[in-house]
Amino acid sequence: MGIQVRKADFDDPQDLTEAFKDAGTVLIISMDALDDADTRLKQHRNAVDSVVAAGVKRLAYTSLPNPDSSPRV
Repeated sequence: MGIQVRKADFDDPQDLTEAFKDAGTVLIISMDALDDADTRLKQHRNAVDSVVAAGVKRLAYTSLPNPDSSPRV
């Protein structure tokens, strides 16, 4: 169906860039680091920066599920 799933480490920008290489569209599903918002933000930035570095044309990004019921709101 034209979809590939690739595994990558969100703490390793080089690994992410390699995983995103040759992709036309990347879907990043938001992670939920309940105890460490700083880690979550760093990992999301790594992913977005790596999408750009890999030359991906389109990025789709999801937010947290049910954010209105999150205790962090």
